[in-house]
This record gives sequence, structure tokens and C-alpha cells, in this order.
Amino acid sequence: KDAEDRPVRLKDDRLKLRELAAGETEKLTVRFPVTAPRKWDPEHPYLYRLTCRLMDGNRVMQTSVRRVGFRQIEVRGNQVFVNNHPIKLRGACHHEVMPLRGRSVNNDMWRRDVELFREGNVNYLRTSHYPQSHHFLDRCDELGLLVFTEIPGWQYIGGPEWQDQAVRNTEDMVVQYRNHPSIILW
Repeated sequence: KDAEDRPVRLKDDRLKLRELAAGETEKLTVRFPVTAPRKWDPEHPYLYRLTCRLMDGNRVMQTSVRRVGFRQIEVRGNQVFVNNHPIKLRGACHHEVMPLRGRSVNNDMWRRDVELFREGNVNYLRTSHYPQSHHFLDRCDELGLLVFTEIPGWQYIGGPEWQDQAVRNTEDMVVQYRNHPSIILW
């Protein structure tokens, strides 16, 4: 559904899967064209709601709902473009800590944190040294704050013996966060 709660349907919105034996797994990639999507950007953070259902006949076995946005990031020379519009990054580092609660942060605090950054004319945050909560990134998606997320523990990685682990950490991070339109740099 789009942000106004109107359904956006695929031409063929059902995909048939083969039956798997107990313990068997299969990786499936699904691609579907989206013509003329309304784009997400920091000033107009437009999000769609993607709902996927795993069904057995007419019975729903599992439902997954994610908010997603469409945007294009480019670097031309020394200029960053979002949806073909140049942007100037005004940023800060973000640490997951609150004065009265330490690292015990909840959803309302993430929202308020992002609101305060936006009110302070910050449009870009660098996450710091540990995996970010999806709740924090959801607030960045909703409120239009751009994010540079770094691999956990990169500063401790030294020498070639750590290179494979750094690559795995980066791959895991990209897979985990790839649906957040607010992330523009890994």
C-alpha cells in the first residue's frame, strides 16, 4: 500500500513454490517491476508498506510487513545526489545512549532523537561502532534523516587476518539494513 493506504498490486501477486522436504531449504529471489514510484527523499520521506504472506492454499501461514521507499543515490565528482537533486550533508555522529537511561533506549526516544537532529538542521548521521536498531532506522526513514552506517567493530580490525571477518560483517550489515531508504552510505 502507498502512504495514503491505497493498495498497489502486482499484475500477478501470487508466486507458486515447490513443496520442500523436512529440513530442506531453498533460496528464492523475487523481482517485480514498480513503474513510476513516488520517491523517498529527506524532505519528502515517502514510504510504502510491503506485505508478504506465505500461504498454504487459502490459509495464511506467515505475514511479513515492511515499510520501504524508493530512491536513487549517486556521487558525481564531489557532489552527492538523491533522486538527481544535489544535497549538502550536514551531519553528526550518533551514539545509542540517553542521559537518564544509558543504553536502555525505546521507540519514543529514537523518534525524539531524530526529531531533535532534524530541528537542529542535521540531515545526516553516522552510526557508531555497533549495529543500529531497526526502530532507530525506521524513525530515520519516516522523518527523512540520511544515515551512514558502519560495520560493527571496524576500529578493532587490524591486519590481514581480520579482513575476511570485516567483509562478512559488512555483507551481513548490508543484508540486514538494505530496505531502509535512509541509509545512503555503508
